[in-house]
Amino acid sequence: MLWILPSLLVGCVMAPTQTEEVGWEVMLQVDVQRPTIAVEFLDQAFGIVVGDSGALDYTTDGGRTWPRAADHTAQSRAGLDIVDERVIWLVGAGGRVWTSTDGGRNWHTVSSLSYRGHVEFISFVDAQTGWAASAESKQLWATGDRGQTWEEIALPKDVGGLVAIVLRTASDGYLLDNAGVLHVTQDGGQHWSSRTLGLGDESLTIPILTPTAAMRFWEADCGTIVLGLAGAGKSEVRAMHTMDGGRTWERERVPVSIGQFYLAHNGTTLTVAGLTDSGKITVLSHRLCCVGR
Repeated sequence: MLWILPSLLVGCVMAPTQTEEVGWEVMLQVDVQRPTIAVEFLDQAFGIVVGDSGALDYTTDGGRTWPRAADHTAQSRAGLDIVDERVIWLVGAGGRVWTSTDGGRNWHTVSSLSYRGHVEFISFVDAQTGWAASAESKQLWATGDRGQTWEEIALPKDVGGLVAIVLRTASDGYLLDNAGVLHVTQDGGQHWSSRTLGLGDESLTIPILTPTAAMRFWEADCGTIVLGLAGAGKSEVRAMHTMDGGRTWERERVPVSIGQFYLAHNGTTLTVAGLTDSGKITVLSHRLCCVGR
């Protein structure tokens, strides 16, 4: 069953931008001609596709060819995070966690979380430190030993439905909820502070079974969120940028339809998998970002 909730996106810029200025450019469009559950590109060449049956395919040539991964057992996998050209993490039904250390060619099950239902979100800093979260059970877990063991982290008391997570360092992490509130921790989840995106009457549109909001933070104060907004009979994809930890936001339109959003670790590559035209993939790049400023 597909549940619809609000969704969003945040980003960072080197200088203020106007709301309607478009800093995103389409650099790749691919049609894999089969239903997809999760899709993410690291750059214009390397990407991973999770099929609706759990099959795993990868590309190193911008989607011209899609070799099948050695492990293509049909299991439900939804959360995807490409750390680099070799290390990739997946999470899905039953709380199972998978990883690849050779660019998606081979996969193995690492562990299972304490919750054995559907888990949608995963975010890793590197090959050993990461978070996983379930919107279905409203739980968050952390690992520091390559996913072998997981410790549950208490969520903020006032958090809404989860729509995105990202871990920036071993202790600095961010949660986005369906009320348009960003929750921030700097001590591994012992304490949380919150920032509102100021969405007003606009609502977020996001299927709960797969991540359709994305965010990255490169410094404590500098980050980007991407989300789908609906209201007044129209919908749009918007990027929201902050350079002060979410106290203020710059808004920017993204020239693509609402879909599943994945923002690469470099913060400048956005993958959008179509919701109505499953198998349609658009990869965009952003020319304005505070990374390395």
